[in-house]
Amino acid sequence: MANDFYSFAQILKSEFEGKIKAELSRSFLLGFFLPLTINFTTNQGNGCLTILKNGRIQLNQNLSSSPNNAVNADFETLKNLYYSRDRNQFMRAETDGKISITSYDMKGKRAERRIRELLGY
Repeated sequence: MANDFYSFAQILKSEFEGKIKAELSRSFLLGFFLPLTINFTTNQGNGCLTILKNGRIQLNQNLSSSPNNAVNADFETLKNLYYSRDRNQFMRAETDGKISITSYDMKGKRAERRIRELLGY
């Protein structure tokens, strides 16, 4: 089961990395908000994505002790939201408590919108 989570986390990592690198090539301002750490906690596994200043992303199996953001979700819900990119489905899942995104600081607050966009909000 954790294998499914890590395979999916690799997909998230690849998409995040492509989008971040594209943004960094257009604007140097994004670099001021990096590095950025996002913890993902699901019923099938946990992981941490750390977005570095050069746009590369590290995927770790251990959660960070000081993340900027945390995404807590049922694994199937997380996958369905990612693949459907349906705003209404995202809002329902959030209302039903199947997903939550928490920001712990200013960098995290800025990143929260991007995380939501990636997951269909």
